[in-house]
Amino acid sequence: MKKIIIVGSGVSGLTSGIFGQMCGFETIIYDKNDYTGGHCTGYDKFGVHVDGCIRFLSGTKEGEPLLELWKQVGALEETNIYRPEYLAVYDFDDGRLILWRDIDRFKRDLLSISPDDESLINELISDIGKLSKVVVPADKPMYMMNPFEMAKATLNMNDAIAILEKLNKISCEDYASRFKHPMLRKVFSFIIPKSYTASALVMVLAGYVMGNVTLLKGGSRAFIDRMKAKYETLGGTIVLNSNVSEVLIEKGKAKGIILSDGSCFKSDYVVAACDANHVFEKLLKDEYEDKEFSFRFEHSDDYPVTSAVNISVVIEYDMSKYPFNICIKTAPYTIGERTFELLGFWNFNYDDTFGVGRTTGTISIIQYEDGYKYWKNLYSNKQAYENEKKRVAIDSVKRIETKFPELKGKIKIIDVATPVTYERYTNSYKGSLMAFGQLPKTKIMMHSGKIKGLSNFYLSGQWVSPPGGLISAVTSGKFTIMQICREEKVKFIGE
Repeated sequence: MKKIIIVGSGVSGLTSGIFGQMCGFETIIYDKNDYTGGHCTGYDKFGVHVDGCIRFLSGTKEGEPLLELWKQVGALEETNIYRPEYLAVYDFDDGRLILWRDIDRFKRDLLSISPDDESLINELISDIGKLSKVVVPADKPMYMMNPFEMAKATLNMNDAIAILEKLNKISCEDYASRFKHPMLRKVFSFIIPKSYTASALVMVLAGYVMGNVTLLKGGSRAFIDRMKAKYETLGGTIVLNSNVSEVLIEKGKAKGIILSDGSCFKSDYVVAACDANHVFEKLLKDEYEDKEFSFRFEHSDDYPVTSAVNISVVIEYDMSKYPFNICIKTAPYTIGERTFELLGFWNFNYDDTFGVGRTTGTISIIQYEDGYKYWKNLYSNKQAYENEKKRVAIDSVKRIETKFPELKGKIKIIDVATPVTYERYTNSYKGSLMAFGQLPKTKIMMHSGKIKGLSNFYLSGQWVSPPGGLISAVTSGKFTIMQICREEKVKFIGE
């Protein structure tokens, strides 16, 4: 029985482990933290549950290959999937826009807000319908398909491909500027970072209103715990509190791992299901280069990443009639050198598994590279860092209270995470929560995870399939084991 060591116990690592066990390999997952999940986690603090990741889960529409994959890895077993009527509310001075799940209702709402934008709204709704035909490959990656399989995968997608090509040429900001109504311009340049391609925006909207995005009761920790249980039921082993410092390499072949305490563990394959930059700089000691990744790391202006300041709160108030996901326009506020005027507020009023009689929530502020550098510099002075976290959190709560005066004094700050927090706990590049963003002048990267000059080693996770997220993590974990099965000439179980 061949042995696979997996570095990282997030969605990708657990998926690799699950399929590895199913295919007859011995797998062991190592993680530096004392919990599984990586980015996808939740934790308890001051008697309150804090969800650290999942807001929406994509790939949950009946008939979608991704839904079957989520079930295969145990993530959706016995889960209460919540399908609300809407997925977001944008409440600004000049009106309110609701992202209804029903596409006709969404269209009517847009037209009622701005009749003058009718032609652009009709084009948007048409594009959403066509992009709904785009299916994320979950059975087999494009780079493993034969010509017949490739043709089948792209069948009936010609219209969608043409739409993507059109939208890839412009940014969200330029796309939003075409609309006459100021609120539509604000919303369409906020949902996705405004420098990213408009295709990303319309794809997100397509997922929202075409029923392929849902909410999950129980949150991220329950989600990852189900995957962990599936993996362990199959005989897999997880070793926590074990920081992998490097990959053991002999004559260009990965032979195992070395922990920070000097312990060495041998294996036939190593799968690095963790941050790509961390892999190249730390685990591979900068001795192996991949041109695709190197180019993107060196041209960060063209291949940006984003993080966030997430402020976790508990609300001592009945939030049942409030939008669970709302973005408000507020007086301008500054973090570092960047000024913001929109604030996102999420409350888990739909999830009674988080507690009874009070509601937990998260205030989110997106952070770009300048934001990461700001927090990173502050972190060298721990007191200044903590003071700024406190200032931003208190100021954000006050803005929520200004919008909803009845909540004044009823919102308690539980925790504050910055880009540095994500970097510390998950080794994420610049504290990023997703992989590289796509700008109009750049192209998306589809990577096999193989590194030139290094055999028996695979990079897995969201970085090999930008823009990243849970879908990229779960599919790449599966595809990694498919490739190992091909190398070993054994049948892949799970197609």
